[in-house]
Amino acid sequence: MKRVEFPTFEGTNPMGWIARVERFFNIQNISEREKIKLAYISMERGASYWFRFWKKKTKNPSWTTLTEALQRRFDGRNRGSIFEKLATVR
Repeated sequence: MKRVEFPTFEGTNPMGWIARVERFFNIQNISEREKIKLAYISMERGASYWFRFWKKKTKNPSWTTLTEALQRRFDGRNRGSIFEKLATVR
């Protein structure tokens, strides 16, 4: 059987990452509780900082709430610092 590696997430293309990760979860038969732990391990750079903040402020974290939050934060429309966003306001 081919070895399947867990994909890393650096903050780009959240939909693609979620699709690859869900395929991994299905193949490996990962429990709901383990999904969030594995997701955290895969986060790199700014995504890992964001994840820690998200987990701290989320009362009942689940895979569904994580994927929704990832899409809101990293879909491309919310990129950049507050200063970069303000610079584009006219």
